[in-house]
Amino acid sequence: TLLDDCCMYHDLGKFWMTDITENSMRRLTDDEFLLIKEHPLRFEDVYARIDESDPRFMCIHDCAITHHLWHDGTRGYPNVPQTKNRPFADILAIADSIDAATDYLGRPYNSGKNIDQLVEEFRAGSGTHYGPEAVEAISVQEVRNKLQHIITEGRKEIYYNIYAFNDLPDDLLVI
Repeated sequence: TLLDDCCMYHDLGKFWMTDITENSMRRLTDDEFLLIKEHPLRFEDVYARIDESDPRFMCIHDCAITHHLWHDGTRGYPNVPQTKNRPFADILAIADSIDAATDYLGRPYNSGKNIDQLVEEFRAGSGTHYGPEAVEAISVQEVRNKLQHIITEGRKEIYYNIYAFNDLPDDLLVI
């Protein structure tokens, strides 16, 4: 789907920053964080020409550029105009926030939050930092339960399958 593609390609601009993003043993320095804040705009470096006549590409482009911009446009980065694709960017902003706030494996300095803590933070920022419709969608208990599983056991399974035991048969995989 288009939303899947927006999510898949939103951090493409980090490609040029692997020396920084691959450093998972400590928090970023202030200077490193300033560099990382450039990654949304680096999305355009992948393409020699932006095809503004392709609405699918423009939605992916807009999500990549604005996924760290607050819903109301008052804060975040980069400082660019809002997009008509804001609903997709709102979903992506929440998904990206969940990933960053709960990653205790790829970011060992992070103890990770649970989904209930995050939903409360999202509710507190609904309408300003986060899109109200996206916040409402993840507030549903069934969605919260699925997200809690994904950020705990699901994350372990993904990491183990990708990084540690990708050559082992499933019956030997111990999680």
